[in-house]
Amino acid sequence: MKHRYMFKNILVVSLMSCALSAEEWRESSEWSQQSAPTANAPAITGSQSAYTVRKDDTLWDLAMRFLRNPFSWNKIWNANPQIRNPNLVYPGQEIAIPGENGTALQSSTINYSSSTSEPQQLAYQDSSTNTSFADAVPQTATTPPARSSSPLEDYTAHQLAKDLSAKGFFSPSFLANVGYIWFDKDYKGVVLPGNGILDVCKDPQVFRQFDKVSASLFPDANYTVGQYAEIVHADGFVKYREITANIVRPIARIRIDAKYGSSVDGTIISQSDVIRCKDRITLAEPIPVRIIASIDNAGSEKAARVFMRIETTEGPYLYQTFIIDQGANNGIAIGDVFAVYPCENDIPSSFASMVAVAARVQNETSSLVIIKMFSNTLKPNDSVVRIKHVRFK
Repeated sequence: MKHRYMFKNILVVSLMSCALSAEEWRESSEWSQQSAPTANAPAITGSQSAYTVRKDDTLWDLAMRFLRNPFSWNKIWNANPQIRNPNLVYPGQEIAIPGENGTALQSSTINYSSSTSEPQQLAYQDSSTNTSFADAVPQTATTPPARSSSPLEDYTAHQLAKDLSAKGFFSPSFLANVGYIWFDKDYKGVVLPGNGILDVCKDPQVFRQFDKVSASLFPDANYTVGQYAEIVHADGFVKYREITANIVRPIARIRIDAKYGSSVDGTIISQSDVIRCKDRITLAEPIPVRIIASIDNAGSEKAARVFMRIETTEGPYLYQTFIIDQGANNGIAIGDVFAVYPCENDIPSSFASMVAVAARVQNETSSLVIIKMFSNTLKPNDSVVRIKHVRFK
């Protein structure tokens, strides 16, 4: 039940809005208008396997179960053209599951509570003298002392490396989807992202990878053919240190194919969420390929506070993004590993609730992605302490 409610909330603004459950589809107004879609199941190729949707299934869950990466939900969507809206799947629907590396998955061997395959281990070197995280936690008045009974102590650098490897955590495709805070004003003086806007379209739910899109550019935009742009969705205004800002989620990347005065045409190269008409575009920053060389103890004490979670959900979940109140100006870098300590009356607990990794760093804030959870607790003003750092080749 908890899982079901989580996805109900995520639907509004979350990256996971790709996946309404089967039961929610049944309860929706669209279900009342048509008892069940009658589109034929796709022809299954040699690199795919057939699957029958069950109650509470979502594309997000199926991608995690079969492809071992929930962000690969759009691969399942693209393999099933009969699914017009990725938010809507229903029990009994036959779908094709694309295989990994072109190899068909044997669904009969899948353990539906967890993947049967161990994640591929990442080659790394733990350069610390003790691979336990707990010994790396700074001992200050604002950060809690580690205890031997804390689950953080049992979460080693080796386990962290496995978790990062299983997600392809520092790959460009993963980092490109991390949400962040936008502070700049557009040409009208409004704190909104980007310097262009997608043109009006008839059905915003049917954009898929490699589809063509058009956008109108703002006067300050400067695009050239061959460049890449992000399609971003503004989730809403927030106040950060008395400054108006906006929560932004990248949802796709496009390649600029043509420019006509103040308009551009482009091709969707990658996609992580449903693209809507009037979503904005901004020039995409290049994301280098990062290969882990070592996982080190934190070189210096660094404590921060949780500002907010990117997605509005009942509770935190694995791989969710949240914002902390320090960034590059405070010495934080991509690859910094943090322990989160719940606070009551501004006093941190002695036990960490989760571990998160810096995936996007701005000057004053950083976006952290949850990589390990010990409890379902994360709220604004919780204490965040840097305990490890991932170094890259």
